[in-house]
Amino acid sequence: MNRRFNIGDRIICIESGVVGKCIKFYVPTSCEEQTLVITDDGRKYHAPTREWRLLQEDEARGYVNDETSELLNPYGKYLCKFAKNHNMSIEEAAAEQPMVKARLDYFNKTGM
Repeated sequence: MNRRFNIGDRIICIESGVVGKCIKFYVPTSCEEQTLVITDDGRKYHAPTREWRLLQEDEARGYVNDETSELLNPYGKYLCKFAKNHNMSIEEAAAEQPMVKARLDYFNKTGM
């Protein structure tokens, strides 16, 4: 199989949008090669290797591209846009910025 990533790379599943650090490749009985990742919150997730691709540099910093932004709620879209516009990671934007916290409160109250 011709992989474009290796163990230790940050990758994204093109089917589900799951992002994680590649930790293992394996071939179960009667199945195609699988790739196992560990997500940022510590969960393990696997899918066929053909469904994964290497994250681009801006995605690896926490930004979301057009193909995965459709999966986000309005708060998630705001958070990603805020982080990208202010050149910071999503974790930095979510944890420290009053505007982002206010947007989360609004989303929790209204669902919008």
